[in-house]
Amino acid sequence: MTIARNLTSIGTALLIFVGSGGIANARDTDIYFLDASGASTVVKPNILLSIDTSGSMNINVAGTTQSRVDVMKDAVLTVLDSLANNPRVGLMRFTNGGGGPIVHPVKNLDDTIANTGNVQVVVQNGADDASQASGGTVTVNSQTIALHYNVGAQQAGIRFRRLYVPQGATITSARIQLKASNSDSSTVNLNITADKVADAPAYSTINNNISGRTQTTAGVAWTPGSWTSGSFYDTPDLTTVLQEVVNQTDWCYGNATALTFTRTGTDTGVRWIRAYDTYNNDGYNAPVAALIVTYNPSTVPTSNTCHQIVAQVNAQSDDAEERVSNGNMTLAGTLQLISSSSQDQYVGIRFKNITLPQGATIKSARLEFEKTSTTNAAVTNLTIKGHLVTSSPTFTTTSGNISSRLTTQATTASVAWNGVPDLGTNYKLVSPDLKTVVQEIVNQGGWTSGSPMSFLISGSGTKNVESYDTEPAAAPKLYISYISTGGWQKTVRDQLRELVVAMRADANTPIVDNLYEAALYYRGGTVDYGTRRYYGTSGGEGSRWTRVSHPNSYTGGTLSTPVGCTAADPDSASCIDEQITGTATYVSPMQYTCQSNHIVLLTDGEPTANTSAAKVRTLTSLTSCSPNSGNEACGRELANFLATSDQSATLGGNQYVNLHTIGLTLASAFLTDLAAQGKGLYRNANTAEEVVNAFSEILNSVVSVPSSFTSPSLSPNSFNQLYNRDDIFLTMYTPKLSYAWTGNTKKYTLCATGSCTYGELLDANGVPAIDSATGVFKTTAKSYWSSTADGLTTEAGGAGSNIPSYASRRVYTYTGASDVPAAAVDLTVAAHAVADSNTIITSTMLNAVSAAERTSLINWMRGQDTEDENNDGSTTDNRWGHADALHSQPISITYGGTSTSPVIKLVVGTNEGGLRMIDAATGQEDWIVYFPEFFGMQKDLRSGVNGIHKVGVDGSPTVQIIDNNSDGIIDPSLGDKVRVFIGMRRGGRDIYAFDLTPDSVLTTSSAVGSIKPKFLWRIKGGTGNFTMLGQTWSKPLLTKVWIKCPSGDTSCDDGVGSTQDSKLKDVLLFAGGYDPNFDGNDSYTIPSGADSYGNAIYMVDPVNGSRLWWASGTSSGADLVLSDMKYSIPSDLTLLDSNGDDGVDRIYVGDTRGQMFRIDLGNQIDPGAASAASRNGGSAGFVFADIGCTSGVRSNNCLATSNQNRRGFFYPPDVAQIRDAVYSSTSVYDYLTIGTGDREDPLDKKTSSLAQEAVHNRIYSFRDTNVKVGPPTSTPSALSETDMYDATSNVLANTADTNYATALSSIQASKGWYIDLKQTSAPNWVGEKVLAKPVIFSGKLLVTTYTPTQTGSSVACGAPAVGISTLYTLDILNGAGAGTAGARTQTAGSGIAGEVVLVFRPGGVVGLIPGGGTTGGTTPLPGCVGNACGSSAIPLVSGLPRYKTTWRQE
Repeated sequence: MTIARNLTSIGTALLIFVGSGGIANARDTDIYFLDASGASTVVKPNILLSIDTSGSMNINVAGTTQSRVDVMKDAVLTVLDSLANNPRVGLMRFTNGGGGPIVHPVKNLDDTIANTGNVQVVVQNGADDASQASGGTVTVNSQTIALHYNVGAQQAGIRFRRLYVPQGATITSARIQLKASNSDSSTVNLNITADKVADAPAYSTINNNISGRTQTTAGVAWTPGSWTSGSFYDTPDLTTVLQEVVNQTDWCYGNATALTFTRTGTDTGVRWIRAYDTYNNDGYNAPVAALIVTYNPSTVPTSNTCHQIVAQVNAQSDDAEERVSNGNMTLAGTLQLISSSSQDQYVGIRFKNITLPQGATIKSARLEFEKTSTTNAAVTNLTIKGHLVTSSPTFTTTSGNISSRLTTQATTASVAWNGVPDLGTNYKLVSPDLKTVVQEIVNQGGWTSGSPMSFLISGSGTKNVESYDTEPAAAPKLYISYISTGGWQKTVRDQLRELVVAMRADANTPIVDNLYEAALYYRGGTVDYGTRRYYGTSGGEGSRWTRVSHPNSYTGGTLSTPVGCTAADPDSASCIDEQITGTATYVSPMQYTCQSNHIVLLTDGEPTANTSAAKVRTLTSLTSCSPNSGNEACGRELANFLATSDQSATLGGNQYVNLHTIGLTLASAFLTDLAAQGKGLYRNANTAEEVVNAFSEILNSVVSVPSSFTSPSLSPNSFNQLYNRDDIFLTMYTPKLSYAWTGNTKKYTLCATGSCTYGELLDANGVPAIDSATGVFKTTAKSYWSSTADGLTTEAGGAGSNIPSYASRRVYTYTGASDVPAAAVDLTVAAHAVADSNTIITSTMLNAVSAAERTSLINWMRGQDTEDENNDGSTTDNRWGHADALHSQPISITYGGTSTSPVIKLVVGTNEGGLRMIDAATGQEDWIVYFPEFFGMQKDLRSGVNGIHKVGVDGSPTVQIIDNNSDGIIDPSLGDKVRVFIGMRRGGRDIYAFDLTPDSVLTTSSAVGSIKPKFLWRIKGGTGNFTMLGQTWSKPLLTKVWIKCPSGDTSCDDGVGSTQDSKLKDVLLFAGGYDPNFDGNDSYTIPSGADSYGNAIYMVDPVNGSRLWWASGTSSGADLVLSDMKYSIPSDLTLLDSNGDDGVDRIYVGDTRGQMFRIDLGNQIDPGAASAASRNGGSAGFVFADIGCTSGVRSNNCLATSNQNRRGFFYPPDVAQIRDAVYSSTSVYDYLTIGTGDREDPLDKKTSSLAQEAVHNRIYSFRDTNVKVGPPTSTPSALSETDMYDATSNVLANTADTNYATALSSIQASKGWYIDLKQTSAPNWVGEKVLAKPVIFSGKLLVTTYTPTQTGSSVACGAPAVGISTLYTLDILNGAGAGTAGARTQTAGSGIAGEVVLVFRPGGVVGLIPGGGTTGGTTPLPGCVGNACGSSAIPLVSGLPRYKTTWRQE
């Protein structure tokens, strides 16, 4: 039995509430990104958005037809649409003269609120107002609009993009407010109608674009009186016109409406209005037209209401191209509709989480693309179809992945999109209505809400558009309007949308005053600037557009509303003097001590007003600020005060408020400083997409928390092979919503002597690093390699703080073409350097669109902070360069030195796609090697945008050390070697091998660079001899096996002709890995049928990676064909040398569907033989146990088996050779202990999505009584649960139990035992599962399990809801409890714990549970030393060997 140290561990907890709204395939990281299941209290951060509404926000953003304020609106609305899981958000704006009100308090976005029926919307784009001359010529983007001119059939149009009136609601009033741009008293006559469409399009310069639109039957005549330039005028009541619009069955809340002004009669008067683009002639005023509507909330229909869905591509594999000529697939780069380099192609677009009910009536659907800067004059005609399946899978690089869908699975309905226009950069291309296509998809009987939907595009011509890779915020979008039977209720989210759309910009930029008011709000202070619409003695026109603080944001005080100022018309001039009188006190949004609090400020300029400096000094108790006067005065100090001082007088602990800033078209040192002092992020942006990205990055940072998921790595003692050293190395990481997660590797020691508890984790100061009360790292803990305390902070101390400067950092890759070069390739030469000077690394490899972007990406990979990720205002310093090691365990290698001062290096894979070496003495990174497969994702990693976590090199390394004289020193002159082998886990299907032998003997760790990484070989899964190799989850295990002596090799000839001569050979053994099809796709269905790959076992040569032998299923052509080997095998293998001849002769492993295989390796394996039988060399295999097909048969993949009985194996068994005549009728046998559980579905989505009970998982101990070397004489039937004793009731723990004799008889007659992982009270099956390898030690079976948080759990400020880990301590022979007083279980902390790690020291053995606690750490098992052991724990016995056999003394 061997000790394994490579499985996952320490889980942390986090309740995530923001995201794209899409559902990712099941992964073990799900525990970080979902609310507690039905938790009674879910703690969410408070986020207060503060929006600059100063006059300069009316300036158009360069290259667009939108003002800054409307770019901001689009961005905020996009963010509001995408925020999932009901987050807490509030809204502020600037006030005329100083400060700003709380426009809406921080509340749960999806909480329902009272509906007042008052709506305002203003023109938001230069293409939303236009005029048409009598000849039909249409003018957009003009300074003025002629409502009435003195000649011809003049018309004008004004479009309002987001009118938030529900379909069918009864409108009680409607009017348009206009600002005159000329003076005239002559009579004019107009008729006002509206476009009779459900969603009016923007205006264009196409002739008759206004007159050519169908108009409402209703019209309103208007004869405006005298007209004075600069004055505001209202149209007559337009109720009848708007009622006709919203009564349309396909009208949806939030659609666009357009009003048309038509000249009637022959009057010669002139009426001009200020157009959207009037800014240049009108200073900082807000001239845009506004539509003001009221409706009766009680008339909103309670059924058959219109709803809208907005979805956007949010993964690299969800927009793809396929070359028509050869089927080659491309998942990266610009989307080309539809030709690339004169080669026709197909395009596929996929959207996740389309929440359309089955059979819903589709009213409209359209795709939207954003044009790139490339001009494409060629005529483009497209045909769009849908993928007619109930859950469209993401695109892959498999040849023909789009055309195969078009050929056999496309909708009958198709839509022609002919003459796609060649618009300018950043313009939107909107497809024709696709409702027939979408209707056909959702009419499928198996369609379920939340499934993914794909569109397949073919045709001719070329139009280049942004993809997810080139600009995530501009990736293709899908808009759907549909009718459902449910009603509509207004929410906080709806109210915020309405408030944002109604905002008008005017006046100055009082940034510090605004932040001061935000501070008062968070602190629950007295309302100050929020009491009036202006600051000072009087308010000008700009005070019409602002507000006082929302009545629900404060208590006390009285709202004083002047005559003429109403809720239906809050922009009236009468409202300028609206104020809150008396003493009003803010209601702080802070609810819980563990709640984080944030302000996100978006502004386009430096501060232009400051009346709060003295107030800030009083609040902060400062006598002066720097600067002490001027518009920036005390801003930095206020930000620091909010972030570092307790802001709550009622909550315990310290409640801080972090400040984040976004500069719109502005690079600001002041905003940078504010964010730095406020411990937040600063980003600048120039487009709506960049603002969305900035918001996303900031919101991502709000929810990020440090964690660790891998087992600790112990440093073996190369000078004494019996014991471990005291050093322990832990990786930690911070889960984020973005592609890239930060990580670190830290060093601690284990207590061996002194006043500490044996096995306790100690920091660099020799004190306990883990808080015994909470199970997490102490904030005062200082890891080795750290200059100060780094506690549980990921981005502090450790190896991450010891990465060299990017200019001198050793960063390599492999640029060669050969997977198996003739000789090891030195990666330190220029051809393999990750450097700008290495022209072998091309822009295409990095998905860079220019040489400049290529250079920037390479510098970022080297560690330069090109994006100012540390928010210090510099892009030429170092960024945090240590990515997460999610599942990769750092492995230590001893190169030399002495027993007291050894030279130890660590190697670990990280998810930016690299393998790095770290010096164990100093923590300094020696080098990092990027695998070229991951060059294409560097752009996404750098972007900081949200997306499913990118995975790179996530496997754990295997090390081969050839120390020919066994002195613990690697001496290359003696032929000593060090090789490292590593897979990618979810990162891919490849395995890499490196030679890490030093140039000479190392006597000191300071010889950085003397170990040059050399590329040995690479196995590419899915190709050549490894077609069945899936994602490389199964760790390559280095071992020895007996193979046939090659012809002419006399070294292993025993001289007896009648015997088969064999020799021991070093090999790597690993399973076929994981098929991500088992994830269940986005709808979390439980997969049926055989897997496409991963159903194999491989033996390869560690020297060159050649395949020596393999086993797989029918028709595979494998050396050993096993008909039942048809499901993927992500587990490591369990290897057994059953007869002690130093060669592995038996393999055990389980697959994802609950089969365990036994394979007996023959001693005549002949890799070079021509026939499979000869290569197989007498090896045989069979299904030893099958516990995943209850009531079913494997021939049809267990169709009759319930989902609850579809158990599977993700981890290997542990094996013990047993001699026992008490609990078994066969006294000599091997015990195989294993547990079931789906590692990639820890939250049981596959069953909960079907409203079913979780899978019934179990712990098993199977008896294998065929203990002799070689396969059994006859193949036994697979063990099933009917052959096993059900030990769940724990009867055998008590000989006095009245049922003991019966139970003893049952277990003796059985083939082993099992324990149900269920609760003793209802609900019994709550998803408990085994997600780590069991460990057998001293007659005890140690198994950790994971249980997700249960419905009704209270999650306030304790450990967040990431579930609970439990340790089972069982008697290996009978499953009885073997813990304290016979107890079976003890809590092992929160999150997913790993396997028990056994630490062997001269003073005894201690077991550590990796993962207890919410933010990492290792939990020592209760234990003892030597003869001091009691009955309450695992005995810690001196002098035990590391590899052991367990038996019962008779």
